[in-house]
Amino acid sequence: MRLRYIVLVMILLAAIFITATERGQAQDGGGTCEQIVQSAISDMGINCANLGANSVCYGYKSVNGTLVEGQVEPDDFFGEPGYQTELTLLKTVSTTELNTAGSEWGIGVMNVQANIPNALPDETAVYLLIGDVEITNEVEPDEALLPHATIAISTTGQANVLNAPGAAAGILATVNAGTPFEADGLSADGEWVRVAYENQVAWVELALLDSAVDLSALPLISNGSFTPMQAFQLRTGWNTPECTTEPPSVLAVQSPTDIPIDIRVNGIDLRVDGTVFLRVTPDNKLQIITGSGTVIVFNKHPNQIGLEAGTTITIPLDGSTTWTDWRIMSQQEWDGFGVFETIPGNVWVTYVNPDVVTASGVGTPVPVVVTEDGQSTPVPPVLRTFPVIDMSTGTLGEEIERAVWVPFSVGAATCPNWILYHSNRGGDWDVYRLGEMDGATTDNVSQGAGSADLQPSYTVDGEWVAFASNRDMLGGWEVYLAKADGTEQIRLTYNTAADINPVWGPTNQIAFESNRDGNWELYMVDVSTDGLPVRLTDDEANDINAFWLPDGEHIAFQSDRDGDWELYVLSLADGEVTQLTDNETQDQEPIVSNDGKWLAWLQLSDFGVYDLWLMDLENGETQQLTDLGTDVGGAEFAPDSTFLAFHANVDGDYDIFAVEIETGDIKLLTDNDAEDRAPSFRCGTSDIVYHSDVAADEENPGQREIFQVNPLPLDGPANNPARLTTDVEADDIYPLGDPREELNSREGYVPSLIQ
Repeated sequence: MRLRYIVLVMILLAAIFITATERGQAQDGGGTCEQIVQSAISDMGINCANLGANSVCYGYKSVNGTLVEGQVEPDDFFGEPGYQTELTLLKTVSTTELNTAGSEWGIGVMNVQANIPNALPDETAVYLLIGDVEITNEVEPDEALLPHATIAISTTGQANVLNAPGAAAGILATVNAGTPFEADGLSADGEWVRVAYENQVAWVELALLDSAVDLSALPLISNGSFTPMQAFQLRTGWNTPECTTEPPSVLAVQSPTDIPIDIRVNGIDLRVDGTVFLRVTPDNKLQIITGSGTVIVFNKHPNQIGLEAGTTITIPLDGSTTWTDWRIMSQQEWDGFGVFETIPGNVWVTYVNPDVVTASGVGTPVPVVVTEDGQSTPVPPVLRTFPVIDMSTGTLGEEIERAVWVPFSVGAATCPNWILYHSNRGGDWDVYRLGEMDGATTDNVSQGAGSADLQPSYTVDGEWVAFASNRDMLGGWEVYLAKADGTEQIRLTYNTAADINPVWGPTNQIAFESNRDGNWELYMVDVSTDGLPVRLTDDEANDINAFWLPDGEHIAFQSDRDGDWELYVLSLADGEVTQLTDNETQDQEPIVSNDGKWLAWLQLSDFGVYDLWLMDLENGETQQLTDLGTDVGGAEFAPDSTFLAFHANVDGDYDIFAVEIETGDIKLLTDNDAEDRAPSFRCGTSDIVYHSDVAADEENPGQREIFQVNPLPLDGPANNPARLTTDVEADDIYPLGDPREELNSREGYVPSLIQ
């Protein structure tokens, strides 16, 4: 503990033993700001000592709460400091800012289970509400995962201990028969049992455990299960503290030692491994301040970042996954958090603020952050910026005057020796070509200066590229065409609504989706005729994600016309729509094999993650291809239709995988600590292109480039990837080799379900 706080701690310890008369004087309005702070902390340590799990404690006056609907308010409900109650009863808890006139400074303490298994009974997350803070529980009472007494059980044979409930999930350990565990929950399908393994959440297959032990009373746990107050809305005041020993109004969250916790704050997923301070700014941003350890922001999202101790960011609370204002906190700011170093160890794990040391010298020296774990020079995380198309509905579009259209026809199918990808090397997002093309003078295909150009799809003859662009402000997002050599740009759609996600068919037709009718529908343009859009679907629901079958006469798509996302196929000849899936879960992102035999898609499991499924289009038989216990995405068929590539975050970062259709065997193609995502096959080959930040360095942190890996043989060891782009000043992402559709850049964004 730092020297300047030794005196403060001595004063605090002495304050615990002051006489009742002296304590009464402070609480009757005769105390100074410093006296109130010292009294509040010491009283909180007494009032909330050894608080039980999933409970809240009234630490120091004043604290208020509201009950969930239907609960009867007890007579002593938050009546005075020392009051304790269960979190399951509460809708809100609020504390008040320091008031010297009334000797008040609200402090509340919560012990929150979060995602910590019951097999670790003495471990909980600690929330400290200090000052003007309000926390509102967002976990509905009838959906909350409530603690249940653990049940002792042991393995009956050799068993894998996994990090998620899935047959191919990450393996934490392999144990022998007779290994004991304490079970506290079952997966939603009842096939997996949650246990604790070396202070981690772990899962063991039910079939490998003693069948004589009855586990039926255990609660069902899904990926979206939350314990009370694990997900919440936060509000904090922003007034200047009255004195130097009073910290800002803040919610402090601390995980147990070496046990990360997952929480959701104002809709933002955080993984906390240490101590974090949370505030909501007057302009409705969440400020995240890491005091110790690390915080993963946007946990499990492609834009996730790690926030080191001593640093802070703010996140706009508008549903976006962007952040601003990264910086190292100044020593003066950390001094304002000094009171947290005096929180008694019977309330939370003893905590020490970072020291920020700025060396003297010429220029602007970079501060060094010193913590109990050592010293470091934090560098800013990479801000992932990529356009997200607004998928809202409800506003009718209006036609815009069209330019003269000159028809053209698509030639015979061939496989170009280039791929397409997205890059911001020119200061905005354009579609680029990677590989030479006869007569081409530029590799910038879309050439949309000052705009974003996304979602490319190219013709089977390799001559034309369709893409979505927001370059025309009158039309918002529109579909454009470009020569693959970048020599010609043509606008295809003219409407004030959004026209996006163009997909070339085998000949002259382009399918796309538009919200011009107040909801999302599919349209088609034949470039060999008048170039006018023809509406393909006409339903009050949303119809999106068109994918052509090889015959050029049918289109697969997804629709929420029955209340959830299902898959359908449309016949262009007669407009007949056939439903392919019919269940009570979400089925999304249909893709079709090159030989037309297979349909693959993502289906939401009972556990709450997306698995890859396969349907034989000849007989309708289906099979599950992946069971990783985590979301699968970016699936694409190999040109020979024998296997698929996809990405998934199994071990804490995204990797590229391949799965063979005949055997269901899964092969890990990349194995590193980087982000490997968005696989696509080079036309006519088994080579997979994808983007990765594996080559990033200190000068270019998080820099993403295009890589290529050969997955064959599928039953052999992984091959070394090759780097294809080397522009360290740009992000090169979302490559496209398969001509039919680039779906990765959509990142799963879809319209809200029709209710």
